[in-house]
Amino acid sequence: MRSLLYSTMVVASLSSTSAIATGPTPLGFSDNHALEPVLVSVDEQGKVTDIQPAYPLTPELTRLLRANLSEMIRSPVTGKNGKPVATQLVMKLALQVDKRNSGDYDAHFVSLSVKPLPLGKWYWSSDAIGQLALASADGNSGGASMGPNSVW
Repeated sequence: MRSLLYSTMVVASLSSTSAIATGPTPLGFSDNHALEPVLVSVDEQGKVTDIQPAYPLTPELTRLLRANLSEMIRSPVTGKNGKPVATQLVMKLALQVDKRNSGDYDAHFVSLSVKPLPLGKWYWSSDAIGQLALASADGNSGGASMGPNSVW
């Protein structure tokens, strides 16, 4: 659904939700990915209703991700008729870790890009060579590659 207006979705910069760590980690990703593509569902009121990270995260990072996305997404997307609509989108995020004076670290996710998806039920999948892709349970044109060489 390309008719969704990007301008109606407010993506605010992260400001208050962060986690404290006692030392740097390999970003908390199971296989040390620098980026985390996340499938995000947003309802008609602009609330994040579901998140599906492409790569497994620790429970602590999953909670941080959910809190950070709820801060970033503050209003619904509107359709051609100007009315709010539920939508799914893909956000590429990075975990930013800042050292405190005390020696601890603050961590939060920052948005690198946002892309809406056509209506449907989407999920993460891997192709035969292990490249990450989006697939649709509804039969929509899936296979949108999210690998390192993909452009989206």
